[in-house]
Amino acid sequence: MGEQRILLLSNAFAVSLLSYVVMSNHLHVVLANQPAAATAWSDLEIAERWIRIYPPKYAKEAPAKIVALLDNPNYIKVLRGRLSNLSWFMKTLQEPIAKRANAEDGVKGRFFEGRFKSQILLSLNAILAAMTYVRL
Repeated sequence: MGEQRILLLSNAFAVSLLSYVVMSNHLHVVLANQPAAATAWSDLEIAERWIRIYPPKYAKEAPAKIVALLDNPNYIKVLRGRLSNLSWFMKTLQEPIAKRANAEDGVKGRFFEGRFKSQILLSLNAILAAMTYVRL
């Protein structure tokens, strides 16, 4: 589930997925945020990307949801911001994992210990080191 979700989100959000690993009790991702990409997307592309992340219960409802999103330009603006935000990327990555794990355990509440941890990588060497760590 984790790997498929990472790939889905990396194709929907304004990020470049540089490296990732899904382990038994946690995951690591190395991402490059690309907020300028989201500003270039059309409103239709924003709506379609959002529907990929949060599809309707029935696939046939997707066109109507897209039309409803397009009829609300203020919300499209909000979604454009979310699709270029790493915190939203991590939220949408962790949410279904947490819901599934809680359902399997028959519990409610927080699944992850806390907010995700992130580190800004300011040089090519730092990026390569992080990618090497993730791969090992």
